[in-house]
Amino acid sequence: MLSTILFCLVSAMVAGGSGYFLSFRFNRTNYAATDTSGDFGAPRGALIFTFSGMLIGIAFCSLAGTLHIFPPQSLGFAMMAAMFTGIIAGVVGMFQGQNSRNKN
Repeated sequence: MLSTILFCLVSAMVAGGSGYFLSFRFNRTNYAATDTSGDFGAPRGALIFTFSGMLIGIAFCSLAGTLHIFPPQSLGFAMMAAMFTGIIAGVVGMFQGQNSRNKN
């Protein structure tokens, strides 16, 4: 039980940290503010970077699952924790990046 909780916390930290960092950095740029055409500007680019933490968290869980460090029963819980945390951190980073861009 303790290893499941530990695996969920580690995967949530990896997904949340990377999702926030990537989303904040992209949405803070002038490129995200001005380019709304079809070449991955703010509408589509922001969506990709908002969900990047979820993708990184799932890849981390998949890699950690193949290394057999944690029990296989905890893999599903860790993936769910990574998905939710990555998306929430990406949305928070998106709003904070836009606010940071507006203040400058």
